[in-house]
Amino acid sequence: MDLSDIELFRDMTRVIESPEAVVLEVAEVHWLQPHSLFIVWHPVVVLQPSSSPVRIEAARKSLLHRKRFFALCAECGLRNIKGHMDSGALCMSCAKSNHGMVY
Repeated sequence: MDLSDIELFRDMTRVIESPEAVVLEVAEVHWLQPHSLFIVWHPVVVLQPSSSPVRIEAARKSLLHRKRFFALCAECGLRNIKGHMDSGALCMSCAKSNHGMVY
């Protein structure tokens, strides 16, 4: 995982453990205004409560490949949460730096 993937893994995925199940969730970013966002957490994967830490981490890492939540920027090649994409193929950083977009 590159640095951007490590940050996404840390900040945009989480594990909720209970006696009944291990639930892996992904954050979805929504913008109320240009500088005002809110996050909604979505349960995506449910594992058995007896799942090993290695299995849980592997399943959590695989969440980064879910196209519903993440996309690769066509210009810089970095993975971003969909809420940080200017369009389906361009991240907000590239849109700002390379195309003059203002947020």
